[in-house]
Amino acid sequence: MVDISLKTLVIINIILFFTLLLLFGYLLLQKHKDIKRKLRKARIKEKIRDGIFEHLNEGQEVKTRLFQRDPLSYEVVQELLLEYGTMVKGDEEQKRLQQFAEFHFSSYYQELLSHQNWSIRMNTLYSIENLSMKSMETDVWNHFAESTYEETVEQQQQIRVLAKLQSEKLASHLFVDKNIYPLPLYKEVLRTFQTDLFDQMVGRYDEANETLKVAILAIFAEKNDTSYLPLVERELENGHTDIRLQALKVIRSFGYVGNIELFSTFATSSLWQERMLFCKIAAVITKERFKETLVRLIGDESWWVRNAAGEALANYHDGDFILTHISEENEDSFARDMAKQWLGGEETAKS
Repeated sequence: MVDISLKTLVIINIILFFTLLLLFGYLLLQKHKDIKRKLRKARIKEKIRDGIFEHLNEGQEVKTRLFQRDPLSYEVVQELLLEYGTMVKGDEEQKRLQQFAEFHFSSYYQELLSHQNWSIRMNTLYSIENLSMKSMETDVWNHFAESTYEETVEQQQQIRVLAKLQSEKLASHLFVDKNIYPLPLYKEVLRTFQTDLFDQMVGRYDEANETLKVAILAIFAEKNDTSYLPLVERELENGHTDIRLQALKVIRSFGYVGNIELFSTFATSSLWQERMLFCKIAAVITKERFKETLVRLIGDESWWVRNAAGEALANYHDGDFILTHISEENEDSFARDMAKQWLGGEETAKS
């Protein structure tokens, strides 16, 4: 029995030894291939770098056989184009870069967009986006509109690419698509759209889903363009809380209120977020008529509202006087404490 066990143990050790030996040999072979591949890439890059950069910088004609039509050569040229793209600033150079990429890579990328490997498709989308390949718009759109991929990440990257390529089809599609995309993605798309396309989106604002409306309003604030104020103030009466809150944030960013009466109703809102935003906007526009309301709100049940009211009062020219009076005379202990904080008491008010 002991002899059989020892024999079995020896056999197992021999099997393990040869398994490890094979694994070690495989790793050495892969390492050798990797080194060989890197050396070949370096040789190709050294051979074609000057020719490509001279063409992109000075418009010199590129030799037809500058590089071989194989995956490794495409990879090298792509790296060079992306490297050059980080340095180029002139319109002519940027135009030549885009034309070069479209001439040499369009057919290649068309094949890769249909590749079974997800990572290859994703890397291709990133490259199309980085190189601003307008010629690929139709292909990317077709894959986005017709594919049955369940990969949300891939679909969202297709949207980013189409936005970079200023796709009017994408702009229209966002109003009819049953899918509701994340707010950050909508905002990213809207930031990428140039003025004409963004204005088209604004023109169809009423057709947008709730999340897209919030995104459009958020971009109004980033643009700080008060010409959008009538639409923003109209949305103060919207039935969706998120839209009303975003409209208030836009007004705070503008630092201007047109419809004072409508805006004032938020001081008595049942939502603490809306009462807080009333205070934050009042802190920016500092109208005398808001003082009495702010004195009341500094005793609000919500700390966030009390803090915002204290900040707003502190912004008035006689804010210290008002806060001192509250800290000494107000019957509400919460109001007294908050006033003391904004007067620079023992605790520092949170911003």
